[in-house]
Amino acid sequence: MMVTQAQAVKDINPETRIFVYRNFVKALPWLSSVREKVTDPAYSGWFLGFKDGVKNGTDNDYHVDPCTGDKCSALYHDVLQTPGHPTGDGNCVEECDCGEGLPCGEYLFDHRNGSLREWLVSEFVMGESTGVGNAAVDGVFLDDDWLNHTGGDAGYCNADPFGGPTEEASGCAEDMGLTQDDTTAITDGWAETVDAVREAVIAGNG
Repeated sequence: MMVTQAQAVKDINPETRIFVYRNFVKALPWLSSVREKVTDPAYSGWFLGFKDGVKNGTDNDYHVDPCTGDKCSALYHDVLQTPGHPTGDGNCVEECDCGEGLPCGEYLFDHRNGSLREWLVSEFVMGESTGVGNAAVDGVFLDDDWLNHTGGDAGYCNADPFGGPTEEASGCAEDMGLTQDDTTAITDGWAETVDAVREAVIAGNG
């Protein structure tokens, strides 16, 4: 949909420079290219999971619930800034559809995975269908960060003792069972991804 909108603007004024939104911290399943990976078990290593898998109802001692309605996922996700039923950040008339059997939520990329980085650079950002490789797209807006230390706004995960992602529910590092070494490795991997993306976009005249 973003590329369709970008092309509509280009059709009016080809000189307009159009950027599309990309998030390298949160794997947002309402983007179709991300949803395809989140829902495919072959790519489960690209995403962070709850430390003890799915625990619902009275057994759930996480800060967030792995389940929404009758959909559950062992991949970590919160529901901040997320469409919901009957209300949310975007309201669904019936239970929201973010993929078959997948609760709507903000999932998290695991930047310790090299194959994830390759896909983010070559397809998610530079791809011909929806990225800078498409004539309608001139660049990308990048959103969110990883921190390996406490800091930022209270109430978000990056303010937790070991740090974590920005604008993600507080306690996420604990819910995922991450150690200080884990958050440092993920933060370093995220920074490496951002550098690789910047180089690729510049090389591609974005």
